[in-house]
Amino acid sequence: MPPYSSMPVKLPDWLSAQQRAICECVATEQCHLVVNAGAGTGKTTTSVEALRVLPRGQTAAMLAFNKPIADYMATKVPPGTVAKTYHSITYGAVRNQWPFLANMSPNTDRTWQMLPESIPGTTRRLICRLVSICKNQLVDGTDSNELLSLCTEYDIDLYNDREGATRWGDTPELVLNYTPQILQASKTPTAASGIDFDDMLWLPVIWQLPMRKFDFLVVDESQDLNKVQHVITFMVGKRIMIVGDRHQAIYKFRGASASSMDDLANQMAATPRGVKHFPLTVTRRCPILGVALARTIVPEFDYPLENTQWEQQA
Repeated sequence: MPPYSSMPVKLPDWLSAQQRAICECVATEQCHLVVNAGAGTGKTTTSVEALRVLPRGQTAAMLAFNKPIADYMATKVPPGTVAKTYHSITYGAVRNQWPFLANMSPNTDRTWQMLPESIPGTTRRLICRLVSICKNQLVDGTDSNELLSLCTEYDIDLYNDREGATRWGDTPELVLNYTPQILQASKTPTAASGIDFDDMLWLPVIWQLPMRKFDFLVVDESQDLNKVQHVITFMVGKRIMIVGDRHQAIYKFRGASASSMDDLANQMAATPRGVKHFPLTVTRRCPILGVALARTIVPEFDYPLENTQWEQQA
């Protein structure tokens, strides 16, 4: 059969009209998809059913937010579909590039250990925090104004480090000087320092390491991704469906973008495939009073039984 078919797709009768529209697009069109799914609207079910209608022979993967979710999704997705986290899908590329890392666990203190011990702990923590944000946001640290903007955006207070200022000197100058140095040194893993969790995503992007690319990629919780994950998304997916809720973006503290879904959608729209947007608005989790409250923020939120007319039994 051709890669994409215009023939009607056989779908379960219990899917909603919104879910059917998504699955039919996956099966019969070639565009990227953005699925804006409210709380309890069946995004997991929709993602799994969309994977089931892929044309035969296409490779597929689902990227989940964390390992427990990825492990759960692995029990739900169709046979042959890969369910992983971003870290697990990139770590193989890192180990292939630096084989000595294969038997090493991520070193969560890598940046801390790379800094001089004489720097006060409070200042070292500020540097570690900013280095992490730079890796997540793909900032090389050479522009001091850009670093100061990141500090403002991510609430990194360089001017209230009393310990650092008292024992060492000017904290802002230290942070702005050491951040690009650590970023540059972090580009090359060593057997002594290993890599940290940020490096597992950052290194494949800055070195453009080869990774397996799937015909179709579903990205769960896409509202909580950062810039380095955006790049990885396009590195491992030929055709992409992002699923998430713009109103539930809560991970900015770890470098995620509050506009993650829109940023990804704009990148998809700029590709030859283009992009289509789909809503999932009918919640099966929230009671009607909860839906009414949620509508003050999300006016399109629906309750499945709201318009049902109940007949009184005699």
